[in-house]
Amino acid sequence: MNRTPSADHDDPLPCHGSPCRSDPMGADLAVHPRRPHRRRRAPATVGGGAAGTALTMPVVAPLGDFAGVDRALVITTWGAAAGWLRLVVPVNAILIAGLALAKVSFDQYVRFIAPLMGILLIVILAVLLAGASL
Repeated sequence: MNRTPSADHDDPLPCHGSPCRSDPMGADLAVHPRRPHRRRRAPATVGGGAAGTALTMPVVAPLGDFAGVDRALVITTWGAAAGWLRLVVPVNAILIAGLALAKVSFDQYVRFIAPLMGILLIVILAVLLAGASL
């Protein structure tokens, strides 16, 4: 369906004289000649980095207050857990790029890093428990 401006309606159309197509298979998404063409928006997602922390802390910090845990310890726990997980989460682009450059499979990397992850987990828990007892 070719949508060009006509005399019976004065609102500008988004297709500018070309067929309104946003589907790669050629499906025409414009249904009504007077209804404006609406683009689908991507779902709002937040990554696990600074934006995820900024949105999560207003929820987690009061929970720490409710549990009697200092806010500084809540933030330290969050940072330690995030750093610990970044060692093995396969969504980490730097990790995957480094493994690809080194020609190491992810399975080999996980088998190699698992003992270090266990040691780091024990150290992190010890530091957090020491911080909680202060």
